[in-house]
Amino acid sequence: MRKAMAVVVILASMLVPSLTATAQEAGDLHQKLLNSVVFNRSDEVKALIKAGVDVNKRFDLGASRNITPLYLAVLLGNADVARTLVDLGADVRADFEGMNLLHVAALYGGNKAVIELLIANGLDVDAKCTVSGEAKDATPLLVAAGKGNKEVTETLIKNKADVNVKLPSSGYTPLHWAASGGHKEVTEVLIANGADVNAMSRYGETPLDLARSKGHKDLADLLATIGNAHQTTAKPPPVQSFTAGGIPIAIPPPTTEMTEVGYDHRAIIEIFVPANNRLIAGFVLTQDLPKITQKSDGLVMAQYALVEVPRRGEYMDCSASDFSKVTAGAREKFGDFISLSTKEVEEEFNRRMKSLDLNELKVGFGKTVQLGCLFSKQDAYGFGMITPVSIGGTTSKMGLGAAIVRAKQRLLFVYLYAEYKSEDTVRWLRKATEDWADAILKANK
Repeated sequence: MRKAMAVVVILASMLVPSLTATAQEAGDLHQKLLNSVVFNRSDEVKALIKAGVDVNKRFDLGASRNITPLYLAVLLGNADVARTLVDLGADVRADFEGMNLLHVAALYGGNKAVIELLIANGLDVDAKCTVSGEAKDATPLLVAAGKGNKEVTETLIKNKADVNVKLPSSGYTPLHWAASGGHKEVTEVLIANGADVNAMSRYGETPLDLARSKGHKDLADLLATIGNAHQTTAKPPPVQSFTAGGIPIAIPPPTTEMTEVGYDHRAIIEIFVPANNRLIAGFVLTQDLPKITQKSDGLVMAQYALVEVPRRGEYMDCSASDFSKVTAGAREKFGDFISLSTKEVEEEFNRRMKSLDLNELKVGFGKTVQLGCLFSKQDAYGFGMITPVSIGGTTSKMGLGAAIVRAKQRLLFVYLYAEYKSEDTVRWLRKATEDWADAILKANK
């Protein structure tokens, strides 16, 4: 309530002086209409529209551009005026830079009455934003959960909003966003209505992980308690066997959401493998598997993973002593590798793409940032880096978690790539890469 009142005061300070003067001096009925919307005066709104004011006229207000009187009423949570505007022909389905009015209500001062009015007039409760950035494809419920708007969250759920909807880019659910923002009441509402407390993002994060990383201790304790109660014994992903130096090596997927691409598709992602290595397994998100057969955007993936063996040493046994020597020189060797001419590396990738008739997917690399050692243990050594990569004109930062692993006396190089979004990406890569190395070692004991 205090927040809503503050918004009214701010808007009033912006509008009233100029509105009064303009109305008196120039008779600007449209400005009078906005003044009436701010102060929730339905009778004045009705009279002004009947006097000829355009109910759908667009205007700018502060940082808000190209908005309508109905947008302003929804932003303020003024349900009475909003209903009057709708009754007199306001466009409920208008688009506002990729958002509809349900998104606006969820983001600002929406309430139950406003939400139900908009839904009753045809707005899709699960409509997706078309804005760019983190909020792309967000539904009103995702927005409300992220903003901690309990009343809007409850009303949207009552009207059958998908409580476990996921953002395609990150895999975050409304519960992820509520947990990240520390919104305990909204979190409780979501869980009470069937939200999956153990849902994983594309980076392997649960709502509990986000609550902990943001320092919301009380909320984290709640999620931990409920998560343990709801924990199921999920069937582990199948572990496939691949041959390295004539020896079968079991390679589990890096995460439960990834799948091995198969022999027929490996050639597409093998272009990312240095000429002195051989690819024995490649993993992508299951939902991205069809992409690698499409020449237009087949190589633009948010996550993928590679397992390689050195061609020259593939059939040589790697003893514990040999492995110690390899890891001892790993930093120097890794430095030598990434200091190769960027132009030479790009030319090699693009030469391979041309051989696969993928000329339009030209590759370019930016300046690499090294993350250093991620972990060091018996038979596994991990390091990481972040590199800007351009594929077919699309540029993104890719984080890499890499590990040198010794399994059944064979040397493996494993690489886990994820599109860099924030520091959370680095934390996830560190944990996921080490977990994957441990899983490979365990599967080959």
